[in-house]
Amino acid sequence: MQKNGQDGGARKYLEIKVLRHDLSVAAALALPVVILEMGGHVIPAFHHWIAHGIGMQSSWIVQLLLTTLVLIGPGRMFFAKGVPALRRGAADMNALVALGTGAAYAFPTVATFLPGFLPAPSRAFYFEAAAVIVALILLGRFLEARAKVALARRSAILPDSAPKRRGWNETARLPPCPSQRFRLMILSICAPATALRWMAP
Repeated sequence: MQKNGQDGGARKYLEIKVLRHDLSVAAALALPVVILEMGGHVIPAFHHWIAHGIGMQSSWIVQLLLTTLVLIGPGRMFFAKGVPALRRGAADMNALVALGTGAAYAFPTVATFLPGFLPAPSRAFYFEAAAVIVALILLGRFLEARAKVALARRSAILPDSAPKRRGWNETARLPPCPSQRFRLMILSICAPATALRWMAP
């Protein structure tokens, strides 16, 4: 039982590590896409610099390449899980993300290389939407996973398999009564300092 709990704890920490890495990569790739596409709306001079410097076509190709890296890298998990879910007729969040980012990626790709297939007024570019959606969903999952681990540690459900931080009281004990443990869990969220004093021997 204890070994299974330790394995579960290690898997949780590994999941957080992977999510942190994917989030960092997605954010680093999405940021220049957002700047290239939205920067001109905030600073008109930046739009003119892009248009007369590298050219709008080159800007769209750069956005396409960066967004492609986001989708085949950190965003690959959404398609790997979402597409099979769609085939089974059991769409989930992964399927919704795959559909949204796929559409936001495919439409401007056609507008970039085959603009004649689209009416001129409808040629729009949403590369930044696809990249930002992936980054934000990863951010949400990273925060959720970290919160679950923190909550489990406070309620003594998940063993602490991560390296111990300096200053952590290793002799702290949790009350055996479930109702008191629940009160401690709520107190840990609202007033961590008070909870630590309560846990101290």
